[in-house]
Amino acid sequence: MNNNNDDNDDLDIEFDLNDTDSSKKYEDSTEKSRRERGRAPIRSHRRQARPFPAIGLNLHIIILIMIVAIGVFAVVRLLIWNAGTKQEVDTTQSATAFDVEVQDVIVTQDPADLAGREDDGVTTILFLGDAPISDDTGEKGIAGQVKTYAESSTASVEVISAGFPSSRVACINALYDVSDVDDVFNMYYVANAINLNDYTALENAAALHTESSAWSDSVSTLENVDFDKVDIIAFMYDASDYFTESPVMNNNNDDDIQTYTGSMKRSLELINEKYPYIRLVFLSPTYAEYVDDDGNYHSGDTYDLGNGSLPTYWAKGIDICTATGSSFIDNYYGSINETNYKKYLTDNVHLNEAGRALVAHHFVTKIIDKDYSEYDVNNAS
Repeated sequence: MNNNNDDNDDLDIEFDLNDTDSSKKYEDSTEKSRRERGRAPIRSHRRQARPFPAIGLNLHIIILIMIVAIGVFAVVRLLIWNAGTKQEVDTTQSATAFDVEVQDVIVTQDPADLAGREDDGVTTILFLGDAPISDDTGEKGIAGQVKTYAESSTASVEVISAGFPSSRVACINALYDVSDVDDVFNMYYVANAINLNDYTALENAAALHTESSAWSDSVSTLENVDFDKVDIIAFMYDASDYFTESPVMNNNNDDDIQTYTGSMKRSLELINEKYPYIRLVFLSPTYAEYVDDDGNYHSGDTYDLGNGSLPTYWAKGIDICTATGSSFIDNYYGSINETNYKKYLTDNVHLNEAGRALVAHHFVTKIIDKDYSEYDVNNAS
């Protein structure tokens, strides 16, 4: 009981909790009373204030310095990258060889197709197409200069020109209609006439061209060709399909002759079916410029008239030649390109004498001389 009373004595002391002096007196008296009773003194639960460590502030400064350093490093690296590295370029190299890779596709004749055919020792070549072939059918034309270059290499060659002015690869109509009379001179209908050995439609259309005998002369030439002696048929059309906005292809019909690829495919197939021993070669268009109604010139390399720029036709020509087993001569990058065209064209598209010579030299190098290294324009003589 006494113990309980003694303990309660601790509670009889009055003090103001907000009075620090009273609180201190209470603590002192309580401690004294407990010591007198032989009890352990009360341990204070108050913690002494310690100085705030400086490490937190220092850590923030270190992090800030690191962020700034990383930012400076990134900026310096970006400036160095933008500046690039100076390189020395040999400007004496061939522009053609340096800028692009010439895409000639050379397909040799399958020996099985030549079985039973007697070699007369003369390579006879028939040239078909539009202006590149028809503009000059003499010694300074493509065919004539092919003969000159080939014979300088000791090859025996005979050439025949039968090009039709203002023709193209794609046809206007899927079935020939006299309302578009000149459609008969386009690639497919000419190939079909050769396949059927029937030139009546060509004769009738040519008779309407009283301004020139070019059409009639070519029809007469075809009628007199002995295809048993022909070794190569070479086609060359300029940028006429690009200029006239021929559709490049029909995704739903590979044989659509109203498209560039469809007409080319069917033409090559028709001749191969009739004369499998004749080697087929397609010479690509050269570089050309489109002239709009206001007389402004546009690069065929980039200007899209609705069906792609000129290289679109070039690329699809490679695809068709590869698919049909025909050779492809790249005149776009390999002969007359955007860099040198002023030297080889009379205007925006037509070849001059030097241009025809260059095309002929490229043809002879690949097809007659069988030089399969990359063709370099600068090597042409």
